[in-house]
Amino acid sequence: MRERPGTAACDDREGGEGDLGGGDGRTVQGVDGCPTVTRVRRHLVVRGFVQGVGFRWTAAHEAQRLGVAGWVRNRADGSVEAVVEGDEPAVDAFVGWARHGPRGASVSSLDVTAQEPEHLASFDVEP
Repeated sequence: MRERPGTAACDDREGGEGDLGGGDGRTVQGVDGCPTVTRVRRHLVVRGFVQGVGFRWTAAHEAQRLGVAGWVRNRADGSVEAVVEGDEPAVDAFVGWARHGPRGASVSSLDVTAQEPEHLASFDVEP
């Protein structure tokens, strides 16, 4: 008897890389009937009291914890800019964290824009 997708048969399969969702981050059914999570990329601009509170270094720690790649930097206008890419659930978790930032930060707004993944391999803290 064949196991239905969503059971152990899907958890044990190899592969799963590749963007079957057209780059928009959707989870779609792969050729084997198992769900495939696509790699996504998001550009973030975080505004508020977000510089001088360890936002970039905490973002790097959060990125490492979630297993996402990208970069973060301060902008001259007092905001923080970041790019993060990886599996959609991990990127979504990073975006959720950025909505409040580290202790001491006060995020007043967060702009999030979808971009095409560039398959970055690390997360860098820029000046």
